[in-house]
Amino acid sequence: MSHSRIPDTYLDAYYGFWFKDGLTMRDILPKDLQEMSSEHWLNQAPMHPFINDIVGIFFGVLTVINFLGNGTTLYLYMKEPSLRRPSNLLVVNLAVADILMIMSNGIPLTYNMFYENWWMFGKTWCVQYGLWGGITGLCALWTLVFIGYDRYNAIVGGLTAKPFTNTKALLALVFCWGYPVAILIWPTLELWSRWSLEGLMVSCSFEYNSDDWNNKSYTIFVFSCCYCVPLTAILFYYTSIAKAVWAHEASMKAQAKKMNVESLRNDKGNEESAEFKIAKVALTNVILWYLTWTPYAVVVMMGQFGDRNSLSPLASQIPSMMTKCVSCLNPIVFAVSHPKFREAMRKHLPCFKEEEKVVAVATPTKTVAA
Repeated sequence: MSHSRIPDTYLDAYYGFWFKDGLTMRDILPKDLQEMSSEHWLNQAPMHPFINDIVGIFFGVLTVINFLGNGTTLYLYMKEPSLRRPSNLLVVNLAVADILMIMSNGIPLTYNMFYENWWMFGKTWCVQYGLWGGITGLCALWTLVFIGYDRYNAIVGGLTAKPFTNTKALLALVFCWGYPVAILIWPTLELWSRWSLEGLMVSCSFEYNSDDWNNKSYTIFVFSCCYCVPLTAILFYYTSIAKAVWAHEASMKAQAKKMNVESLRNDKGNEESAEFKIAKVALTNVILWYLTWTPYAVVVMMGQFGDRNSLSPLASQIPSMMTKCVSCLNPIVFAVSHPKFREAMRKHLPCFKEEEKVVAVATPTKTVAA
């Protein structure tokens, strides 16, 4: 990407970025793109063009990692019959949502960053970018909620809990994809808010920098339905799981003390129960998801109700980019950390196969007289 495409700007011999005093994005952005942006972003000064290059490289690497991790998860599920359980359909759905996220958001953004200084695909694809980024992101979140429910059902419910069936799994998948569509159809049709450019003008999101009540009310709606509601559900499930695990561990320790033994476990080298391991894996994924998405939620609420002047293009773009990172973390947490997935990796992926130990066995020799 050449800096010469930005009028009234230049790079010095030390790659310092210089531009005419008072120059804003309104002065350099094409007219059709100005109609797709809020006044806040139009009044911002242009950013160093190398920032776009760095973002492009970042998303290029992210795309490769995403395809490798989630592609491996899907391959193992199709290859290994023991993984084809109803609860693992949720893990597969998570991988599908992550791949679609990077295809609809990561690949176009990477190409855009190296070719142009601002969004180059027009209004129609801006809408598609925001819509599919939102659908896949929310689908992944609600998939995590149902994974939390499955763990809650298995650990807290115990032997009395009804197992997660194929019917339940399919209904969960329908909800995971249907819920985001019901939420995001309104800005797509421009009936309630709209999709617009944000930050560095190379990505699109719903309008959260407008004083119009139409946009303010939609921001409250999205924050409540897409952040607060799933957060409440996940906190409930994992708080209940933690309580159940701690109560079980305390009960086993008390019983061991009565029996005058150190532990009731047969495998003393493995002090963690299977339930505790499952809870840790799922909880870790949820924490990572919220650490990734919470900064963006803060940016959105700040842009709509806080001090908008303190919201710079780069400050808003970094949290937006972080939301795509979780698509690379999910396969690591769920596939690599899951014993059955690790077993399938060792079985079906040559690079993960363990070398078989060869044990030499002495065989008697037989002497045959001539």
